[in-house]
Amino acid sequence: MRDLFEADDGGWLQDPAILDRLVMEKLQEAAEQVRAEGWKWVETALAFPWGHTRQFAEIDGTEMPLSDEETARLEALHTEQEAIEAEYASDRDVFLFLVDDTHPIEAGCLPNGDPDLYFRGFYAWNSEVGSKSLGIASFYLRGVCQNRMLWGVENFEQITIRHSKFAASRFVHQATPALRNFATASPASFVSGIQASRQALVAKTDEDRESFLRRRGVRHPVAGWIGGLEFRAEAWAWDLMSAARLKVFG
Repeated sequence: MRDLFEADDGGWLQDPAILDRLVMEKLQEAAEQVRAEGWKWVETALAFPWGHTRQFAEIDGTEMPLSDEETARLEALHTEQEAIEAEYASDRDVFLFLVDDTHPIEAGCLPNGDPDLYFRGFYAWNSEVGSKSLGIASFYLRGVCQNRMLWGVENFEQITIRHSKFAASRFVHQATPALRNFATASPASFVSGIQASRQALVAKTDEDRESFLRRRGVRHPVAGWIGGLEFRAEAWAWDLMSAARLKVFG
């Protein structure tokens, strides 16, 4: 189901249980193929508990020399990889990412009492090959990891323009006012939305929490994990969805 009022065409699954069942059927088919290779034990699951693999021991194997046929196949794959990289790369490809960390936006307080700060950020790109497009994306974010993962992204909006005769002019006329408005507009509506979700009571029990998350497309294992967290006696929309993002991407 799609939400017509979400800028990123977001939505949620109407029946996540069907998705879980279909995934398990696919996993079981793959397990049967592996089991047919002679393995005595094959297990499938949508998710494993934390530390599940610590009981496993690494098996040291012996590297075998490649046959002439395997060597030729490997060289052909390397040649194909180089051709693909050459086709989808250009010295005029650009990716630019900027964050305004000098004007933080305070959106309430974190559980430990520290201010909950957001920052304006945007990135722009140009691709001469591959997708052959240029565009920008603007958003609010909490932070950036060293591996360039963005955390706490909200209000994501994007403008994409395919390369054509007047693409550069269209980009200037659309991107410039969009970025100017994003940089100067008041964040009051953004902050008020967060504050409203912090006050929206959506669950009173573990079952309520899990049901709330699953209706919004959070898969069963994650929803169950969050549903069992030691929240306060009552749970608010912002708390649950923030926890879901941390579990999925953490």
